[in-house]
Amino acid sequence: MSRCVRTIETAFAATGPSASRSIDAALDELEAHYPRVSERVVALEAVFQAFAARHRGKGDASGGTLISALVDRRQDRLIL
Repeated sequence: MSRCVRTIETAFAATGPSASRSIDAALDELEAHYPRVSERVVALEAVFQAFAARHRGKGDASGGTLISALVDRRQDRLIL
């Protein structure tokens, strides 16, 4: 999970479509490590929480919104 968070942090510092692709690739890799759906959902939430904790109070809501949307979409896909 920490590798995924680091990759997202690096991609988040960049701009443009390559940043989004890097974040998606990191989340794909994270999901691939967990065979059970429930484990993937929990891992995705943990990544979001770790990212949010690092950016809390820094006035950077757009990044949290982006990561939240990506994680929510993936969790919905897994659950539904």
